[in-house]
This record gives sequence, structure tokens and C-alpha cells, in this order.
Amino acid sequence: MVIEDDQDIQNLLVLILNLAGFNVQAEAAGNGGLLAAQKLTPSLITLDLGFPDQDGHDVAVQIRKLTQAPLVVITAFADSDAELASMPSGATAYLAKPFRAARLRELIDQLFSPQ
Repeated sequence: MVIEDDQDIQNLLVLILNLAGFNVQAEAAGNGGLLAAQKLTPSLITLDLGFPDQDGHDVAVQIRKLTQAPLVVITAFADSDAELASMPSGATAYLAKPFRAARLRELIDQLFSPQ
């Protein structure tokens, strides 16, 4: 599942995840992402932090109550404070925008490789 309000980035994430073999549900707002997470059984979630309807950290906390699927925060808030704040919210990993498609794919591979 992709929760991203920027349509271009959302399209890119959907494409990358489709190519990685995922069936992707995309939502453009925090509330829509939470509703989708309640209805679906996501195996991976990417989450932006900046939404017009609510704070992305709050969305992460609520999502974590619904699922233990890996939660990758992908955001333009690219500093160590934002990264550190994402982890207690339930993030599994953090990726700063702009990101390279290959880096996201590597991260996905790491998250789903047998341990």
C-alpha cells in the first residue's frame, strides 16, 4: 500500500512496487490510508509524512495498531530528527525524497529477504 499525496511520486511508487511483484493500493491522504489499512492485509506500506488532513507520524502510529507489515516512511523531511521521530511512530525504515528507485528496490529486497 502507498500513502502519498503527491500524484507523481505516488505513481512512481506504484510502478516500482508493481515491478517488484506487489499488488498496490494507493491512497492520497492519511485518512484514506488508515481506512484502506483496516480493510486490506498489506504486506508493505510506504508512507509520506506531510498530509493536508493529518500528521504522518499520527498515521504511522494508527497503522501500527492495525498491522505489523513493514512501514517505509518516504518523506521530504530529510534530516536525522525526522528519521529519529519516525521510528517511535512505528516505521521500519526511512527513505528521504528525492529517492532513487533502485534504493527503494534494495530496501524492499532487504525487508523481504529470508533472515
